[in-house]
Amino acid sequence: MPAEDSAVVCPNIGPKERRLRNIVGVVSTAVTLLLVGAFLEAGFPWAARFAIALPAYVAAMGFLQARAQTCVAFAKQNIRVLGDSRQDRLTPSEREAQAIKVQARKVYQQAFIATAVVTGVVLLIPSR
Repeated sequence: MPAEDSAVVCPNIGPKERRLRNIVGVVSTAVTLLLVGAFLEAGFPWAARFAIALPAYVAAMGFLQARAQTCVAFAKQNIRVLGDSRQDRLTPSEREAQAIKVQARKVYQQAFIATAVVTGVVLLIPSR
């Protein structure tokens, strides 16, 4: 892919799907924060705090997919849903499919990094 194309986003989700992913991100962030508070308040063992990784990962995936305009599941299915309904499915061209797969890979990588950072910070917080 040429350098000038690397900054161009090839969306595979439209506004409605992005909104759904942002909602998932907000809800998962709230769950993550509630769990962190509960774990710290209840004095859970250090190793139990790794459970924070799951809702943190879901939150990161939601926000990052919305920002990248890329659903990783749709990328695997090789479809685009740009309308208001999942009935509005499109099959991307070969070039678009490649660009979407690259974007999906970046979403996975960024979500993993964000999850590792959040989990690491939570593990560093001293117990009561």
